[in-house]
Amino acid sequence: MSSLEETRRRLVDGELMSAETVDSQIARWRDETGASDDAPGEPWIDWLVEKQLLTEFQGDALRAGHAGPFMLGPYRVFERMAVGRLGNIYRAVHAELEQPVSLKVFPGSLKGDTEKVARMHREFRASIELEHPNILRTFQIGQVGDVYYLAFEDLQGETLLDRLDREGAMPYPTACKLIRDAALALAHLHEKGLVHRDVHPGNMWITEGGVLKMMELGAVRDALGEVVIAPEDEGITTSETVIGTFDYMAPEQAQDAHAADHRSDVYSLGCTLYHCLAGKKPFPEKNPIKLVMQHATKMPPALAEIIPDLPKKLSDAVASMMAKSPDDRFPKAEDVAWALEQHLDASQLAPAEEKEVSPEYLGWLHSYEDETIEARTPELAGFLSWLADPDSAEE
Repeated sequence: MSSLEETRRRLVDGELMSAETVDSQIARWRDETGASDDAPGEPWIDWLVEKQLLTEFQGDALRAGHAGPFMLGPYRVFERMAVGRLGNIYRAVHAELEQPVSLKVFPGSLKGDTEKVARMHREFRASIELEHPNILRTFQIGQVGDVYYLAFEDLQGETLLDRLDREGAMPYPTACKLIRDAALALAHLHEKGLVHRDVHPGNMWITEGGVLKMMELGAVRDALGEVVIAPEDEGITTSETVIGTFDYMAPEQAQDAHAADHRSDVYSLGCTLYHCLAGKKPFPEKNPIKLVMQHATKMPPALAEIIPDLPKKLSDAVASMMAKSPDDRFPKAEDVAWALEQHLDASQLAPAEEKEVSPEYLGWLHSYEDETIEARTPELAGFLSWLADPDSAEE
């Protein structure tokens, strides 16, 4: 357990507070809590987080013994926003140009996993090549020491899964608008010859303006993007080799991940729309084998029975998206978008306003040379390792 003086030094060295501010906050904490002069530093960190003088991320880093400054390449990191399959997402800002961004940080430990490395590089390539208002905009691929990262647009809002967990079923025009956005994003991927393969509410971000953006492209596949699996592992059907999320996975994809095509994405999108309308997943089964079987052989409870006033055309559209045979589904994601637009008004179809990006930052990106930044000190190397995988690091 760190002493109060050690914690004070980390705050100052990490440029989180000036020495004067630190001393005044220690005095305030002692006045409020009656803490003694020899009190440990952790309770004070808890108090600073509670008073919102530090973020949860900064508090966790300090408790883990990292002094900062909390930098990843040119970016100052403020807090962890989400946990992804391959890496965590953090809120950050370009320290010199003050451009807010989000960072997806990939742990250096990935280098020993052939499949995950292949998925990481596919995500790099897809993220940079794709440009669409309903796909998360990626600015930069960077590397510091053994840690790779993606810098993309500043995320303000929440995932669709967070919205559903908090509010449950949503009005059908709202659901149609959000899933129509997702369908347009998938249409752009499919036009580029890509299949997402991991379409579900946790991979969809809703901005503060109500625009849905697809994210998490680590499972994207194209003709040149096959996952390389060691021969001795070919028979294993675990979460490491099955790509996708069983609750929303098309039957043919569950049977063979390489058989997934654009119609598999349509099925997963249909399951997501069902969840939005019904307020629950199509099948509540917890056992993955039984869940896969239900997707292959059963239809979920009819939406008309759950939502009596749901337009029949919309109910039929969901049924078409979730047809067991790929040939019976909407042939294209554009067709899904068109079907959902029939339930929206003109204001919901208006183009979304994009968040402005600093011209200076864009100029810096154009002049940026893709080179590895070495982790020059043990302190920085330790922080980078913890940043990439804080849940597995020893405190």
